[in-house]
Amino acid sequence: MGIESGDCGKVAELIGVKVFLGEFLAYVQLGTWISNTRMYEEHVSANLTVQYMDNNILLVETNTTLVEGIIAVSTMFIFVLY
Repeated sequence: MGIESGDCGKVAELIGVKVFLGEFLAYVQLGTWISNTRMYEEHVSANLTVQYMDNNILLVETNTTLVEGIIAVSTMFIFVLY
């Protein structure tokens, strides 16, 4: 599908949410992951500390938790599934 292999589980979750709960909820979840990724990349590019806790990421200096983790958006192609 044009995604990072590490993100296969997250994409499968999006497809499952879309099939069973609808596109809107899947789109909201994808937006959360993209937002988290941007915050993570800014934090790491400033050489600040991060801690990984299950699916969550803690940005130590800002005391922000990125719930549900991140997704690799730089190489991801988003396909509309019908």
